[in-house]
Amino acid sequence: MLQFNKDGNLNENLSFSFREFKETFGYNTHRNRLIEAAFDLLKVLKKYGTISVYIAGSFVTNKEKPGDLDLCWDITGLHYKECKKDYPEFFNEAGIERLRLATGIHIACIFDSYSTDILDWFQFDRNGKKRGWVKISLFNMNTT
Repeated sequence: MLQFNKDGNLNENLSFSFREFKETFGYNTHRNRLIEAAFDLLKVLKKYGTISVYIAGSFVTNKEKPGDLDLCWDITGLHYKECKKDYPEFFNEAGIERLRLATGIHIACIFDSYSTDILDWFQFDRNGKKRGWVKISLFNMNTT
């Protein structure tokens, strides 16, 4: 059972498989649609060597209809040249915005395991209230 604070934010950071994430956060049609769009993106990221992503923002609150799904992408292990050649939109602001408008998935940040300050920043909402995020391991994710 998820534990939310009085502001509706997760009390802690969590780690899930994709299936566990979907079962836990896909409890209505709107949320499930965003998760399905994220799955398509995660398949691509995994193909290019990504081993984990973090979901942050309103999607991991108790909000019934979050505006989007904020994805923080750990590029450690990424086959960067191939991915950028095939998916240049993942690496520029205009492409990221088109992806968000088309799917509701927002690549909120890209970082590597040596520079995780962004995850510290994501532990607070707009009002400075503490919140958690969810790490999803792609290592054993079934992409079929």
